[in-house]
Amino acid sequence: MSTLARQAGLIAQLAAELGVEPQALRAILRVECAGEGLVAGRPLIRLEVHHLWELAPPACRPAIDARFHVAGPRPQDRHLWRPFPDAAWTPLHQIGDAGQRNEWSALIVARTIASTAADEATSWGCGQVLGENWRELGYASLASFVSTQSTEEGQLRCFARFLEVHGLANALRVKDWWTAAQVYNGPGAAGVYSKKLAAAYALG
Repeated sequence: MSTLARQAGLIAQLAAELGVEPQALRAILRVECAGEGLVAGRPLIRLEVHHLWELAPPACRPAIDARFHVAGPRPQDRHLWRPFPDAAWTPLHQIGDAGQRNEWSALIVARTIASTAADEATSWGCGQVLGENWRELGYASLASFVSTQSTEEGQLRCFARFLEVHGLANALRVKDWWTAAQVYNGPGAAGVYSKKLAAAYALG
């Protein structure tokens, strides 16, 4: 049973508070995490290498370059890493349980280089909310934000808060998937992302 199924009641409650259909929230969650926020008891994560480099103190960047690489052409494309300094470069983002073990291993390495930047540069949970949003979402600290991601309820409330803070409720009400895509995932791939949202909404 997925997060979407286990937390159907909470999703309906959060949708009512935002004034949108539960189906609209489920659409984003399906696209972001395929309906699951926890894998092997840990939050679903994605370490965004380009954000890690941007957020880290300049003195840490050579160490980041030694273990993480963006093969491009866009900053968000083809992130590579190596678990040891002399290891071969391998794709960071992979699917399934093995992919999440890989992401967590990479995050642990990143934390040894620049702990705060690593957590802020990671997308967390079923909503894949980037850690650097912790202040604007009202968390007392980055550690509090990360701790919240350890439960499905915490992830979903964070996701709903992100939608509220970024004013996405109206776009979701009128099924303006283009605007939703631009705000939620950035303008770079809004065309593709908006089509994914529309398709996921059609699933109910």
